[in-house]
Amino acid sequence: MAGLDWVIPALILIYLAECSVWLTHYSVLFRVWPGGKVTAGTPLEFLGNEKKGLAAGFPVPPFGRLMPAAHLPFAFSPQGIALLPPLTPAGLRPQRDPVHFIHWPDLQDVRQNGRELSLNGFPPVDCLNEAEASRWLLFFRTMKSLPSPARERRIQDEISFRFETERGRKQITAADQTVAVVNRITSIVWIFLFVVLPALILVFGFAETAIIWFSGGLLLHLIQVVTVWKKEKPGQGIPSRWVKAGRFLHLLISPFYTLRSGDRISARALEGLHPAAAAQILLAGESRDRVIGEMIRDLSWPVSASGQPVEIKSAIRWMNDQLLDRIRQLGNFPQPQISGTGAYFCPRCLTVYTSSRETCSDCPEIPLKASGGTE
Repeated sequence: MAGLDWVIPALILIYLAECSVWLTHYSVLFRVWPGGKVTAGTPLEFLGNEKKGLAAGFPVPPFGRLMPAAHLPFAFSPQGIALLPPLTPAGLRPQRDPVHFIHWPDLQDVRQNGRELSLNGFPPVDCLNEAEASRWLLFFRTMKSLPSPARERRIQDEISFRFETERGRKQITAADQTVAVVNRITSIVWIFLFVVLPALILVFGFAETAIIWFSGGLLLHLIQVVTVWKKEKPGQGIPSRWVKAGRFLHLLISPFYTLRSGDRISARALEGLHPAAAAQILLAGESRDRVIGEMIRDLSWPVSASGQPVEIKSAIRWMNDQLLDRIRQLGNFPQPQISGTGAYFCPRCLTVYTSSRETCSDCPEIPLKASGGTE
């Protein structure tokens, strides 16, 4: 193809790449639609791996926002920490990787690499963002220096911090105000780059300039993917100055990177907030009850504990009990009731069985309940 034929494909590729977001699989994604409606979902499982999943942004970034919140990527107990594999979108954890348990006195080496955190040299855990990884780094370093009786209180303080809905509301309000200003600016930039500038290019016949502009933006986006999203190994990562240079050049030449600035500000609004607390703030009525009800079921019947050693099961149960206490303090959320003569159901995935059996086929070690029962 020649002339302006390259402009549209290059623009489409840049557009699709900029509207795609990679999130950790244990994230809950809150979408704020035009008009203020909020929905909750998870990254797409079939377009990701065990650590990350793809989420699609809004067609026109300034007119919709993505606000992710993440479940805790670790399971704690007063005895130690279980390094669990990340949650999948279905709320399950893969069982192929071994789960490591570290007693608090044995926690020696804690390292951060971007949004990843490695403990005692074990495979790193992917956090929601770099700021979250930094907070966990400080948390573990504090835990190392605490005496045994104080560790349980420190864990409970950390969990309480993530359920402070008043702090979350203030953060969201501040983000809303900032995003409103940024969106006005980016809308003006969008009109200039995609209405005024193309018109001037066509009027003056500088088709090659348009090709260089959009193709250059695509190239810099690929550079950013390599420098920022590349899975780095300790001692072999790309120097941070090159990462910063790539981001700066990308900002200069890629219009959609500028347009998504509002999303990046919104994403920080829920930083450090548990998804149940975020749902309590952002959602209302049945939507809120559904999202939090699913979290209650996941914590009440933790499939991730199936087949694990006793110390790991103990850590999962202790942590889940702490989270359940905080979630139930947010409100009285109704549990689903299933009716039907002779029917049994799994209290976790709600699959109904009419035949006589004791456990759910999809949720190992989860006993079935008679219809109409409660958790």
